[in-house]
Amino acid sequence: GFDAGYTKNALGLKLRQLQPGINYSKKSIPTVNQTIHINSAILNEKENVIYATFFHQDQLVKIDCQSGEVLIISEGLNYPHSVREREGNLMIANTRSNEVLEFNKGGKLIHRVSGPFQWVRDYELVNNKIIFIASANDNSIYSVDYFSGEVIGKICFNKEWGISKIKYFTKEQGDLIFRFSSE
Repeated sequence: GFDAGYTKNALGLKLRQLQPGINYSKKSIPTVNQTIHINSAILNEKENVIYATFFHQDQLVKIDCQSGEVLIISEGLNYPHSVREREGNLMIANTRSNEVLEFNKGGKLIHRVSGPFQWVRDYELVNNKIIFIASANDNSIYSVDYFSGEVIGKICFNKEWGISKIKYFTKEQGDLIFRFSSE
């Protein structure tokens, strides 16, 4: 059916079968009661698929845009976020395991970056060498050599801030943003 077989919530309790004709996009359902909690998704137009992370199921999946078929690429993850494509592979933040993983599209683990991070929600790979990692529970952004895993630096932010997304800007982009925000 159109619920793709996901009928249990994060606690493993069977909740419901989706009812055809009901618009669930207008319903407010707490995260813990959601049968599918998609933390991130990207469209690959060339393949006509969506790659997504299913938080409660601890899965990285591929969804066929035409048929709606869901294919599990990797499971047994730990609260995955932030799926991205990189040179034909897929990267994710394996949040609770405090790491960033790279898989081929068949699900084989290609590379792992782990370190002193706490609740990795996002990352940004720059120039295919340095990865910036958003560490939400210690309010920090780490810079790490992608291949050796060596921590190069750490920027700490106010404890009131929750670091959940990270985006790299070139110096020119940053200067432009700063100029407009200063006016």
